[in-house]
Amino acid sequence: MSDKKTIKNPFAGIVNYFKDVRGEMKKVVWPTYKQLQKNTIIVLISIVLIGTFIWVLDLGFQTGFKKANEISTQTNATTTTQPVTQGVPTEQAPATQKNGQ
Repeated sequence: MSDKKTIKNPFAGIVNYFKDVRGEMKKVVWPTYKQLQKNTIIVLISIVLIGTFIWVLDLGFQTGFKKANEISTQTNATTTTQPVTQGVPTEQAPATQKNGQ
């Protein structure tokens, strides 16, 4: 038995990897120019349609939230807040002082 260690080339794995990649790339069926044009047009139309859909959805949410906010602020402006004193009827509630007096 030999105690010598065999030294492997550290770049052999990298070279084999790129040889395999080259072999696989030869197996690829590339689209024709017509197919490429057709697929590109389909992708661009899809992007425009999906973008428009998202924009309309966003616009709807924005309008809805603005309306909800307007309703909320109108409701808050029309309601008056009465000071609440526990245990004392409203008629007998002490008057509040003005101007820090």
